[in-house]
Amino acid sequence: MATPEVGICQTTNRRHSLRIPVKPLVYLTKETDTLGFILNLSEDGMAIQALEVLRQGRRMGFRFPLPKTKIEISGTADVIWGDSTGRAGLKFASLGEFDRFRLHRWIAETQPTLYST
Repeated sequence: MATPEVGICQTTNRRHSLRIPVKPLVYLTKETDTLGFILNLSEDGMAIQALEVLRQGRRMGFRFPLPKTKIEISGTADVIWGDSTGRAGLKFASLGEFDRFRLHRWIAETQPTLYST
């Protein structure tokens, strides 16, 4: 039987399993295809957790869906930094004008306080 959670609002937690937020997949291409998860995203690039170690200075193709949309963004990015666990920072090298606009719009809609005056 579920027990009430302690907090401001006394409600009963009816979940039987822990809910985990899902991060969108990013598909990376160069010599071989690999997958990763986007950790954070900006208009200039993204931090990812790749399934393999990415070498600094490497240029890679990428594509990913914008979270909670049916929009796919694609282009090329340079690996600016990477560590031994597969975490890496990618800076967009080429991103089509339309994809750049859609990314900017998605960020503005997702984080409206960043763009308000």
